[in-house]
Amino acid sequence: MSKKSPNQLYWESIDRQRLVDEYNGFLQENGYENNPHNANLFVNRKGMVGMKARDTIVALAGELPPFYD
Repeated sequence: MSKKSPNQLYWESIDRQRLVDEYNGFLQENGYENNPHNANLFVNRKGMVGMKARDTIVALAGELPPFYD
């Protein structure tokens, strides 16, 4: 795997921040608190599957819901 350029890293950080902002909006809109179950619900509603969904849940909530794997 090649090293990412500073430009690639910058745009990836922008995408991550957008996702976090969208997740926080989802939490506020629905009156939910930040936890792995709600992160999983958010990811499912976004249509993410597989490792992308798993990695996103960990990035948003810090851990996976019990019995996720």
